[in-house]
Amino acid sequence: MNFDYPPTRKVTLEQALDDVDRELADAEDRIHRLEGDEDAQESALAEARADQEDARSKTNALEWAINEFGPETRIKLEAFTATTRARAIDEMQSSTMGEIGGMEQRIWLLAAALQDAPWLTGEESLAEAAQVTGALPPAVQDYLDDELTALNDLGNENL
Repeated sequence: MNFDYPPTRKVTLEQALDDVDRELADAEDRIHRLEGDEDAQESALAEARADQEDARSKTNALEWAINEFGPETRIKLEAFTATTRARAIDEMQSSTMGEIGGMEQRIWLLAAALQDAPWLTGEESLAEAAQVTGALPPAVQDYLDDELTALNDLGNENL
């Protein structure tokens, strides 16, 4: 049986920054509207401010990546199937000694999902890809993790 899954996301760093700039502008617009509405709930304003901070962090991450790799650099992420996620976790567990924390697992899963990235040649083992991906600034990893989470979310446009 054939499935139309998993989804992928291919983007240049410049396109990604444009997307995040729109997220930031949207969050700032919501903040402005909510601050002017005396009936607005404080939780809605707090959520809009958190979205603004998240977008600012993504902006900083993407600006760093553009300075490091160039605006036309492509990144391609592929969502996980149950099998590809299980294989990545199994390989991580067999390649790593000791206890594996959630943050380290996140790096391995990002490395497994990256189909194209300027810091990878495509010839690395998963362990090597995880090591290189783990050397990126945390804000870049956070951006990639958010993108991967969106790809794996069946509630989005990925159905």
